[in-house]
Amino acid sequence: MFFTIKDNGIGISKDARKKLFNEFTQLDSSTNRIYGDSGLGLAISKNLTNSMEGKINLKKRTRC
Repeated sequence: MFFTIKDNGIGISKDARKKLFNEFTQLDSSTNRIYGDSGLGLAISKNLTNSMEGKINLKKRTRC
């Protein structure tokens, strides 16, 4: 099974991409103040995916 999620947002810096799947990590602290985010969503997704012998990663989109 293969899933793709596409995000057309403003993008993620190179340094932030390294931390994207870390527990309790937020790339923008202002989001936490607005939404009360804990920074666990992608870390949990990665752990679940790994436990099912799958892979999860970020692929940089190239612009046309």
